[in-house]
Amino acid sequence: MYEILTLGILITGFLLMIGAMRLRVAFNLLGVILLSAIILPFLSSEIKGLDNWLLLILSVTLTLLLFQWMARLIFGRNAADSVVASLISNILIAPFRLLISILRSIFFRRSI
Repeated sequence: MYEILTLGILITGFLLMIGAMRLRVAFNLLGVILLSAIILPFLSSEIKGLDNWLLLILSVTLTLLLFQWMARLIFGRNAADSVVASLISNILIAPFRLLISILRSIFFRRSI
């Protein structure tokens, strides 16, 4: 795991040297890398003790946050917020659409 953190520090320094990353962004990224090196050993034991449904909620939340971060990087803040809000609403509406389509196929059968 520490090899990946070292690689992240090296890539951040390289991007800073060639001018592809601003200094503020580099310091933020280095702060995240260093904090994760300190906090991850404690969090791993806590995550192992979680129930499966809590782990699923945590995984979905982290996936959506990562998706929002990538969308902000590509499209900007307002567009990313709009994309993630649309994605979450579609995820919440999907089970109801599936239920409606099942009920519709059961009660409104067409005869051939």
